[in-house]
Amino acid sequence: MPGILSDKRRLLLLQIGILLLLYSVGTFIRLAPISRWGVYVTADDPVLHVRVTQYVYEHGHLPRNDSLAWYPWGQNWERTLPNFRYYLTAFLYWLFRVAGSHMSLYDFCVFFPAFFAPLAVFPMFLLVRELKDWKTGLFASAMLVVSAGYLTRTIAGFYRHEQVGVPLLILTMYLFARAMRAGSQRENLAYAASTGISLAVLTGTWSGFRFLMDGFAVYILLLLILGTMKRRHFWAFVVTEVIALSSTFLWPNLSYRFWRTTEFAVPVVVMLSGAAYLYALE
Repeated sequence: MPGILSDKRRLLLLQIGILLLLYSVGTFIRLAPISRWGVYVTADDPVLHVRVTQYVYEHGHLPRNDSLAWYPWGQNWERTLPNFRYYLTAFLYWLFRVAGSHMSLYDFCVFFPAFFAPLAVFPMFLLVRELKDWKTGLFASAMLVVSAGYLTRTIAGFYRHEQVGVPLLILTMYLFARAMRAGSQRENLAYAASTGISLAVLTGTWSGFRFLMDGFAVYILLLLILGTMKRRHFWAFVVTEVIALSSTFLWPNLSYRFWRTTEFAVPVVVMLSGAAYLYALE
């Protein structure tokens, strides 16, 4: 028994070590442009996002009449893009200042993608390990961290939503997979609630939340059509969607319009269909 536990511990340490190495490699690659070109934002959109984050940090809320954005009409940032992203960066920068850092907010936003985006290797490993095995999980994490598509949206200076949204998206998928595979009702509901909370944060962070909010619904609908949906599948879906849909009231950019869209209707229709299906089986 001690030998078996020791082997498991060594395997765990090996996995953690490789993941930390992949994270370091991902950060190093994303920081590479700074050594040649200096600390600067790399596109027009990041300039806007840095300015909005600066406003949130200084005033505690989003600008409601930004005449410098989307000329000539201006912009109410509370009614456009997911806005939790700005509060998150402002809060993390505040922590940096409390810890004694004198880095400017502009520089912090430039470095932010390089350090945050590679965090996706950890939920990617967990997700693929859950679906396949740990070796495949490490391979998938390695492919993600050097993916050209992901790199172009998360390089240092490209301060946008993806560097937070993608790690959250993968984490939500992992938690949902655990909820779907849970062996007990308590585990099922616990992972479903965790999935809902993760999806709620993603909903306030990145518009890509729609891939999962409706994607989960389509998956459950497919199980319904095939007649293979189990009670644990239904509850994993319902708890996740109820929490995530309820969270749209927290985000000003969604609360005034989201409930009138098909993105809201699809999960609700599938929930009702699933309830009817389980009732018919009883």
